This record gives sequence, structure tokens and C-alpha cells, in this order.
Amino acid sequence: MCIPETYAGLATALNPWLVEHGLTRLPRLFACLEDMHAIMLLHGAYMGRVDVVEVALNDCGVSPAMTMLMIDLAAWNNQRLILDYFQQHPHATGWKCSSFALVAAARSGHVHIVRFLHSQFPSVPCTEDAMDMAAEGGHFNMVEFLHVHCEGCTELAMDLACEHGHLDVARWLHEHRSWEGFTECAFDKAAGNNHMAVVEFLHFELDAPSTEKAMDLAAENGHLGMVLWLHEHRSFQGCSERALGMAAAKGHLDVVKWLHANRSESGSPSGFAGGAAAGGLEMMEWLMAHCPDCDLYKGAMGKASKDGLLEVVQWLLSHGQEVTEAAVDDACLGGHMDVIKCLFQHRPSAFTSGAFHSAIEGGHLELVKWLYYDLGITHRDAMEGAATYGHFNVLKWLHELNSFTATTYVMDEAASYGHLQIVQWLHSHRHEGCTGAAMDGAAANGHFSVVKWLHRYRTEGCTIDAMNFTAAMGDLTMVEFLHTHRTEGCTSHAMDCAAANGHLTAVMFLHAHRSEGGTNYGFEWAVMEGRLGVAKWLHTIQGRAVSRGTLMFAARNGDLAAMRWALLHSSEDISGVPFADYAIDEGRLSMVHLLLDMGCTWTMGAMDHTAERGHLAILIKLQGHWMYRYVKAMQNLIAMYLEAVEAAGGLRDAEPPPSKRQCL
Repeated sequence: MCIPETYAGLATALNPWLVEHGLTRLPRLFACLEDMHAIMLLHGAYMGRVDVVEVALNDCGVSPAMTMLMIDLAAWNNQRLILDYFQQHPHATGWKCSSFALVAAARSGHVHIVRFLHSQFPSVPCTEDAMDMAAEGGHFNMVEFLHVHCEGCTELAMDLACEHGHLDVARWLHEHRSWEGFTECAFDKAAGNNHMAVVEFLHFELDAPSTEKAMDLAAENGHLGMVLWLHEHRSFQGCSERALGMAAAKGHLDVVKWLHANRSESGSPSGFAGGAAAGGLEMMEWLMAHCPDCDLYKGAMGKASKDGLLEVVQWLLSHGQEVTEAAVDDACLGGHMDVIKCLFQHRPSAFTSGAFHSAIEGGHLELVKWLYYDLGITHRDAMEGAATYGHFNVLKWLHELNSFTATTYVMDEAASYGHLQIVQWLHSHRHEGCTGAAMDGAAANGHFSVVKWLHRYRTEGCTIDAMNFTAAMGDLTMVEFLHTHRTEGCTSHAMDCAAANGHLTAVMFLHAHRSEGGTNYGFEWAVMEGRLGVAKWLHTIQGRAVSRGTLMFAARNGDLAAMRWALLHSSEDISGVPFADYAIDEGRLSMVHLLLDMGCTWTMGAMDHTAERGHLAILIKLQGHWMYRYVKAMQNLIAMYLEAVEAAGGLRDAEPPPSKRQCL
């Protein structure tokens, strides 16, 4: 569930209570339920309830991390009144936002919020993510503002603008920020989303690169018109063998028929397993008639069973498909009793302990009882499964049977997945307890209420993994809690992983409040993963250097902006180094262009590899580059020969210079 939906659901639950009881009973609510104080603060910040925020702050102060989170949420949801309140509040000394606030507001198009935050907190970096996200949302005015006031953007801005059909933004970026460029994803995703105007702009005006993914995605999404256009204008790119299967899985029979008739790559939908089951009986019948030798049916039974498609299951059975244990497990996971009983009639022996575990995973208590009482099936990890997936009713039933054993793993898993009610029940009704993995897992997955409860009521504590994992996730509130209330601490892995995942605020907190620091790995990972804001900060504050290994992995990962920055700040001489091989291996067309332009080389093995993988666009680029280098080498050789002739005084006495193997 995304953040807006989460807070909308929270408002649905809290607003009736606030209407009925008003603000005067909030302190009593906070006293009864500790977590309600934080929940109400976040609700008030996101929904613009200044009155709720004021009562909560007067009742109990909050940490700087919580204040920052509130500011970020208010900025995200365009709540200027909350920002004004903090600006004017006498107890809000030192309040500030994170870079996320600027990015979130930019993504939502809240220009006045970004202007306010930019003027209020000039020291908070407005990273390239802000303009990238503004371009994704098609917020033209925001893009223009950030063009002047932030650190620019990356190639992702153009890619995202094209992907979402924002032609005006894409054209503006090309005219005003062409140096960031774009990748083949711009064309591929625009085609996949049927943005014809953008595709024509990229094709006719920019001669943009593309790959077989363009037609694959168009086929998957059922855009037959786009598939026809690509076939006419970019037939040399074609599609992959997955295209027909992708279209079939989404039920686009017209696209499937056309691909089968007109594209040689799609002669067989092998590799997409049971996805075509979702296309219904008509799709299945057509595929059997026209592609009888494909492996479509190997996974179709499981897909249809899990989704409760009884007619498809019956059709597959009538055409010779067997009932496998995997199909039964999938059916039990979905909990569709009509399908399950149909499968049982055809092959009772396919019902094993895996079916029991799948039913528990799906939380289907009546099915679990049927398997246990009628078929005598159990599973040794039944209680662990119920706790892991949060099915309290199933867990209590298993406990009451007194036939299933448990270990500390039960509470560890319940805590890790945030099931506080189950953790509390296990604490009161079971004797196994837990280990430090409970708090480690809860912290790593962001379950703050579980961490606080374990800290207060259990003695097992946690390990250094708790803060390490939490920092890696960028959960500053959790990091601050562990730093303040626990003694286990962390290692340099905390800052390194936070850097690798782009969590600049967490990196800055650890730098300011912890002594473990980080290593050069964090900087290198940030560059490799395209976390440019973090990389710049570490380079400036900690003096981290760009190594040859960093450039190698950056080439493999394909982030153009990070690679350009790394090349600019690296002392490594890459001319003649076959870095392009790494980009070629991963199919990074735009990165291949960049590296070849920078003087990097490639090997014939890489060319063979890209041919095997079917990266036609890269193969064409390499062939063109090879021909250019070959002709250039021949020109040099001829020039050397002519110089030798001239020096010898005539053609008869001249000896050709020794040839040198040219590096491609």
C-alpha cells in the first residue's frame, strides 16, 4: 500500500473519533495507548490538522527525527499551514526538513512548498531526484524552478517524462538540459505506455535509441497500434521471444495473433509459464491450436489454481494436464475450495504437508481444518507459518490443539513482520520466548511499535544488526531510538549501506552522532547505485575518491549521471580500458554510447556475448564502432607505409612497417 492510501485509511479511522470526542480527550488517549501520540502527530501533519499537532506537542515533546518526518509528510501532502506552524512555534528551534521533503513536494508539483523549503532551509540539499520526480509527474513549472535552484537532474528525468507521456517536459529538457541526456528506457517505456506523440518525437527528431523491450512492453499492454508502428518504423529492433507470452498473459489475443503471424521472434511463447491462464479459455484454446509444442501448460495449472479459475483448471485437466503437488499448494494458498476439491478428485496423493503450510500462509482457517481433520495432513512448522504471516486466528487454533510444537523462531518471525498482537499473545501464552533476532527484524522492517514493546517488556535485546539494517533502510526515527535507548550500537556497515541505498539524512545523522564512521565501500556503492546526492556529500565531507573498481561497477549498473560525475572526479585514465564490456554484458545501450565516446574500448568476446543475448541495438553500435576503428587503423597503417616510402626515396626500396594488433 502506498503512503497516500495508508494515511487516507488512518484518517478514516481517526476522524470519527476526533469528531465525537474532540481534542480534549487526546491526552487521555495518549496515556492509554503509547503509540497513539506518534500516530496522531503524523496524521495531523499529513492531513494539515494544526490543532491536533499543537495538542500533541504540548502533551509531550518529540525528537528531531520525528519533527523532520512530520515536516516531510506535510510537504508531501501540500500542507503549508503545518509548515507555517513550525516556523512560528516557540519550541520548534532547529526544526528542518530532509531532502525527501523537497523531492516529495516536487514529485507532487507543489511549487510554493518547494519555494518555501528552499528559502527556509538553504543548507538542505535539493538533489537531482527532485527534478527527476517533477519530470515524472509532468510538472512543467516545477521543472523550470528546479532548473535554476537545485543541483539539476539525471538522465532519469527525460526517461520518466517520456515514460509517462509528458511531451512538453521532455522537449523542454532536451532543449535546456541536453547534457544529461536519456537512455533507451525513454523510448522503450513510452512505447510500452502507448504515448505515440512522445515516440514519434524521439524517433523523428532525436533518433533516440531503443531495444526490443519497446515492442515487448507494447505487446504486454495490448497496444496493437503501437506494435504495428514499431514493426513499420523500427523493425530492425523487433521484439524478444517473450513478447507473445507477455501479451497472452494479459489476455491480448489480437496482439498474440498478430505477433504469431508477423514476427519470427514470437514463434513460441516459451518461458512465460502459466501466465496465459489469466487470458481465459479462448486464449488457451488458440494457443493449443497454434503453438502445440510450447511449454505454456507447465505452469498454467498452478496459476489457474491459485487464482480460482475453475473453468481453466477443468479445461487443462480435460486436455491431459496432471495435478501436481505444486498446483495443489497454489490452490491452497488461494483458498478456493471448489478448485481444491476438483484437484482432490483427480489426484488425492498430490495433497501433502506443503498444502497444509500453504493454507496456513493464506490464512484460510476452514481449509486448514479440512486438511487436518479430513485428510490428516499437518506441517511441522505450522505455528511458525501462522506467526510469520500474521494469521492470529490460525495461530490460536493450532495452539489450542496442543499438537504442534514451537520455538523462539515463532516470536522472532512475528516481530520481524510487525505482528504486535501476536508477539504480545505469545509473550503471555507461550514459554518459548524469542531471541535478539526479534528486535533486529522488527527494526530492519520499520516496525517501531514492536521495537519499543520488545525494548520495554523483553530482555533479549538486539544486536548491531538492528541499527545496521535500520540505517540501510533510511529509517531515521528508528536509528535515533536505537542510538538513544540501546547500547548495542552499529558498525561501519550502517553508514555504508545507508549510502548505498541513497539515504543521505541517515548518513548525515550517523556522521554527526556515531563514531563508527563508514568505509570507502559506502562511497563506491553510492556511485555504483547512482546515489549521486550521497556520493557528492561523501566526496565533499569525507574526501572519498573514485577508484577504477567503482567505475567498473558503475558501468555495469548503467546510471549515466553517476558515471559522468565519477569520471569527472576520478584520477583514473580509462582510455583504452575495456570498461564498455561491463555495460555491454548488462545491455546498457546508453552507457555503451557514453563509454565509447569517452575512449573506452571493448573486446570481441563482449560482442559475441551481446549477440547471444539478443541486444541488437548494442550489436549495431559495436559493429559501427568496430568498422570506424578498423578504417582508422588502416588509414594509419597506410600513412605509415607512405612515410616509409618517402623516407626510402622510392617505392622499390621501401619495407612496410610491422603491423600492430589494434585494440577494439
